[in-house]
Amino acid sequence: QAKTKLWLSPADATEVRLLTSYSMTDEHGAFTFNGSPPGGYAIRCRDTGKRRDWLKIATVEVGAGDVDMGTIPAGTSTLLLTLDGPPSDAPDAIERVFLAEPGHTWPRPVRIGEAPAAPGEPWRIRDVEPGAYTLLLERADRLHWRREVTLQAGREGWDITTEAPQATAQISGQIQGPCEGTLTFWREGKDLAGALHADSDGRFTIENLPSGKYAIGPGMGLLYDVPALVEFTLADGEHGTVDLDLSDPAYRQMAFVMVQVLDGTGRARRDAHVEFQGPSGRIEPTAFKASGHAFVATPGPHRLHVEVPGCQRIERDVVLEPISPTSAMPQHIQICLEPL
Repeated sequence: QAKTKLWLSPADATEVRLLTSYSMTDEHGAFTFNGSPPGGYAIRCRDTGKRRDWLKIATVEVGAGDVDMGTIPAGTSTLLLTLDGPPSDAPDAIERVFLAEPGHTWPRPVRIGEAPAAPGEPWRIRDVEPGAYTLLLERADRLHWRREVTLQAGREGWDITTEAPQATAQISGQIQGPCEGTLTFWREGKDLAGALHADSDGRFTIENLPSGKYAIGPGMGLLYDVPALVEFTLADGEHGTVDLDLSDPAYRQMAFVMVQVLDGTGRARRDAHVEFQGPSGRIEPTAFKASGHAFVATPGPHRLHVEVPGCQRIERDVVLEPISPTSAMPQHIQICLEPL
């Protein structure tokens, strides 16, 4: 397609703002990205009908030399999604449907569904390519359901039926102490999650929940394996109560750190071995994202160790800072590598 804007970004990036470079197709649909360092990338094109919507059209692995991808087929179809759940006027009805990239607990949507024109009709998600996705269902109260789906190639379209679990439980409580950010809640397995909204007195109620074991924690708890502030279990129809006192010093005995290791080209190195040494011994990262290696540790002095093949070993003394239990922002440490 001629005169189409393309973006090149790391394949494991969950946000389109993490961009590497851009290109524009010529009159024949050809394009070139120059100066890309080795690594895995996703190529996305802007949807001409939705300026803020981007469609991933291909992935590519870049080595030391040039890569000719040949002709990239359009290969997109429409996904029809039938929801077996509460009616559209129910308080726990699904209000929005998204497709997102797989493998992320709280992923960024890449395609947005069109609501049914009439009761009983399916949701419609257009311009979808075959592959693995996370299907996100969002209620009016911004509670999200998450389900992994795979759309097989060689189909003119897909038709999926999914069921929203019975949601008759609720949890209420009060938050005391400083609340500097947003608390979130999630069910075990993180297939269901949402934000916890309290009033000016710190009181909150979350209605229409399915049964299961739940946790309340900081916003980063949706993305990383960090400790919850409190856990509770709900049975069908149960109205539970849980209170939190965020002034308790015990809630501030955690440091959350993101270490970004960059080579000479400015690209994050996934192959870096990063660890901390502290009073409790060696600490390994809990996850790797495009933005770096994530660590959860006790606050205080630590020794940071970074090793990357072909680069100088780095050791640095750092102080890991305690975070607010409602903070979603980690402490950032950036490491710039030097070749041997």
